[in-house]
Amino acid sequence: KIPHQPGGAHHDLSAVHERLNRDYFSGELERPRLGWSRRGWSSMLGSYDPALDQIVINRKLDHERVPEYVVAYVMYHEMLHQKHPVRFARCRRESHSAGFRAEEKLFKEYSQAMKFLKRFN
Repeated sequence: KIPHQPGGAHHDLSAVHERLNRDYFSGELERPRLGWSRRGWSSMLGSYDPALDQIVINRKLDHERVPEYVVAYVMYHEMLHQKHPVRFARCRRESHSAGFRAEEKLFKEYSQAMKFLKRFN
């Protein structure tokens, strides 16, 4: 469990979550604990843990060269995990259903965020 510390050096996760909840989820998602990872992760951008009711965003994204729409996209993706919980289908864990993927592409700056993240390291 992480401390609820959504304010970063360059991005405020509370403000991002609030705006996304209003604009994409009609304000219907409960706000989980929000925070930045303790260390920079090499392969994950974010994580939603329903058992701990928290969204953690990779600390590497809290940087001046990372546009807010990129942080917002990662937050949006994790919020979709709140809306579309993991389920088991055909003896497999399904985290990203067809509905999840379709809704993910509704993010306004989806293409730009994907381009940025492709070259982000």
